[in-house]
Amino acid sequence: MAENSDLDLRTQLELRIEQMKKNSGQITTQARYSSMIGRGGFLTHEDLNDVFTDGNLRNQLMHDFSNIDGDEISSLAKSIQTRGPKLYAILLWIRESGSIKVALENGIDDDKVFTVRQDDEEIRLSYCTEKRIRGYPGFEHIAHEFYKNQWIVPPKLPTKTNQEFPAEYFIFPFEVAGERIAKGGNGEIYQVKIAPGFLKTSNGQVRLRYPGGRNLLFAIGS
Repeated sequence: MAENSDLDLRTQLELRIEQMKKNSGQITTQARYSSMIGRGGFLTHEDLNDVFTDGNLRNQLMHDFSNIDGDEISSLAKSIQTRGPKLYAILLWIRESGSIKVALENGIDDDKVFTVRQDDEEIRLSYCTEKRIRGYPGFEHIAHEFYKNQWIVPPKLPTKTNQEFPAEYFIFPFEVAGERIAKGGNGEIYQVKIAPGFLKTSNGQVRLRYPGGRNLLFAIGS
């Protein structure tokens, strides 16, 4: 999809999601066996690279920040591309794109928000809890909206250890709808295709937590 500076960036992201849903047939098929899995489309890292061009970002930033000069606009656009494309996409999605400048100035970027260090060694891409978001300067009033909409750019699945995610808003990065390949006493098994860039290792498990203790376990393998 070519750059289109006549459209604001949020509209371009919306078009990407709608095209993905149309191409994959994901929603109608997946909703058949899990309304949670079929709740909506998502953005890939390739989408963000394609949409967040220098020209597109400068146009959006000049709209959001009419009081800063061209050099600062260019510098902020470059910072978004290198440090915060996922963060900026979510802020655009919840119509809070003007928060990106203060965020980056305070060291709040993709690495800080979406990276969790375990045992001082393993680093894994994850999600940001609402409590953590609320602690970032300038994010107090948008913490809940950010938390529930961050899944439009899903986390990578899985890392060397099993991961747990809250099921309430989670969106799987399925490129195409799943195909049922087996059925057993504990449920059905579906084979799915994960979109490029979201499968970090060849095997692992993802557990989705529901309020009240119910959960779903997904095995991710090659």
